[in-house]
Amino acid sequence: MLAGSSNVISSFKRTVRTDTSAHHYNALPLLGDADDFVRANGLLDKMKLVVGDLLVENELNHLWAIYLLHHHWEISSNEFPGEVPLHEGNSLAYLMKPVARSSGVAYVPCLIGIRDNEHCALEFSCTSRASESYTALCDRPSFLQALQSALTSNNLDRHFGLGIIRPTSSPELGWVEFTQAERGSLLKEVLPGEIDERHLVQTSWAFEAREADGTKCNWWDCPPPSCWKHGNCYSPRGDHAASEG
Repeated sequence: MLAGSSNVISSFKRTVRTDTSAHHYNALPLLGDADDFVRANGLLDKMKLVVGDLLVENELNHLWAIYLLHHHWEISSNEFPGEVPLHEGNSLAYLMKPVARSSGVAYVPCLIGIRDNEHCALEFSCTSRASESYTALCDRPSFLQALQSALTSNNLDRHFGLGIIRPTSSPELGWVEFTQAERGSLLKEVLPGEIDERHLVQTSWAFEAREADGTKCNWWDCPPPSCWKHGNCYSPRGDHAASEG
């Protein structure tokens, strides 16, 4: 699927929009503001109770997590945020940057929010992992309907969205996202102790089944590195002050 086009997989045509405007993306709060608001208003605990079981019951919890909606830089009307994989030695990394809508490269949604009572793709990826995850999502059209109802009825839809889980190359590594000097965000694998963990903000929450029947879930909301293996992401607080060049 080509990001920027109004065409989506047919069975999902009325569920996820891929022609999301720059206005929707640019209106997302900065990381620090988003984190302060959800924690001050007790929205994290509410989110976990509301959506965790939905992901587990639909067997999507190994592909998708709940993300804190935020942005690090703005895009213009002819751009969308697109992710490409990078290889830094033996480590994995992903670079999210503005991509021209006329680029001709096929992207699929990797971050989905709710805007104007519709699921809207906010960020895109050209990786096979994103394609696999989005295909699985499209096979469960009732899931997003239930997710939208759960988020909107609890006033969580402006703060949380659905994002893909990216496996690390090794279980002891975790994901940390850095804002770059130019418009771009680098998601890279980090070893425990490599950066000051006290200043990291958790930006995604993965869920796991913990009962034999699979209907109850467990969430991972703890400081790194103890929970990195579950696919959670983190970002340095102070978005631009902690950026990489």
